[in-house]
Amino acid sequence: MRFSAKTFALSALSALLISRSLHAEELEPPNVSIYADVMLSMAQTKRLTYHSDDGKGVYHHGETDGYRARVGLRFDDMSHGFWSYGIEGSLVQLANNNKLLNYDREPQTDESNISNLATVKVDGEHSLELSGFEFAGRVWYDDTLYLRAGMLVYNEKTRLRETRHFYDTNDNPILTPTLNSDADTKRRAAPMLGVGIQYPIIEGIYLAGEYTFYRMNSKQVDVLSAGVRLVF
Repeated sequence: MRFSAKTFALSALSALLISRSLHAEELEPPNVSIYADVMLSMAQTKRLTYHSDDGKGVYHHGETDGYRARVGLRFDDMSHGFWSYGIEGSLVQLANNNKLLNYDREPQTDESNISNLATVKVDGEHSLELSGFEFAGRVWYDDTLYLRAGMLVYNEKTRLRETRHFYDTNDNPILTPTLNSDADTKRRAAPMLGVGIQYPIIEGIYLAGEYTFYRMNSKQVDVLSAGVRLVF
């Protein structure tokens, strides 16, 4: 079978154009939106309990203030009707708080050798910091309501300082107060679920508010957050 030079040239040109077209489609960048959140938060940590050095007192930090700074990608090519999807990472601080506790107790076994000792008064201070990095997926509905799910990897930093005062039956001090101090840091992971709403102020800027549930050390921690979202 014989081919003319003209036929060969047309075939080669067609193949080259098709190849370039396919290559251009392969290199086409994904259609994504970048967003950033800056939020203040309030966490309810009352279910997290921390015991005193002698085990007679319990520290509850209750409501604690924090913040979250978040960057995410929204995959516009994956949108289906009212639904769209994204991924995000956040720097999170849920607590940086000090709690004071004062209580009286009876002498313990290791204090039985102190003569005339009737009461031990304890003045304590417990410090708690919860902060880490959160990775999550997000689903929007109608660009207003959104759901979040992911994992928070965080450091739980604690510090306990307690001063013990020793008194006799007449409530007179009988010994020099003693100071006990201890600090600890634990790396933990907490699954999370969240729901939020966003409302546009002007193009590319939203007001946002959300609720997040964390399972921290087998205890529930609830967080309310509010702030600003920027879409680029």
